[in-house]
Amino acid sequence: MTVINAKPTRLRFRRSGAVWIGAVVMLVFVFPFSGSVFAELDGMARILLAPVAVVAVLVPLLIALWSLRSGVDITAEGLTVKALVGSRSYRWSAIDGFDLRGRTVYALLTDERRVPLPAVRATDIPRLIVASGGELVETDDADEPDDEAEPPAEAVSRDEAQ
Repeated sequence: MTVINAKPTRLRFRRSGAVWIGAVVMLVFVFPFSGSVFAELDGMARILLAPVAVVAVLVPLLIALWSLRSGVDITAEGLTVKALVGSRSYRWSAIDGFDLRGRTVYALLTDERRVPLPAVRATDIPRLIVASGGELVETDDADEPDDEAEPPAEAVSRDEAQ
């Protein structure tokens, strides 16, 4: 059996398909309202409701486009963060590491900026690190106890309690 251990040439992180499906369902429910504004109403009612009908159709369309477009593309050269409009690329040499704050994953840049990585979840961090050619190092110093610190005076050791 031959096992080839190669890095993927391209990795893509995108939003969940549930967002796109939700936008399509919203569009299905909005179409009857928008159609009736233009087909059934006359005069002042049509003039007043026409902008609302147009926005009601545009919102689900923009949500669907956003869910399909936004995300992160990873290649051997670096990563590209994509939004609804525009994208920004970073070379691996400009990235110091990755950080998880709450539910958001950030790329830590060498100039000390943090760039949010849309559609990258905490469970995706190992794949992200493998694709970058790095290794996982946890650096949460706040949770590690200090060995040299004196325990509080009212603290009782386990041996003394028995």
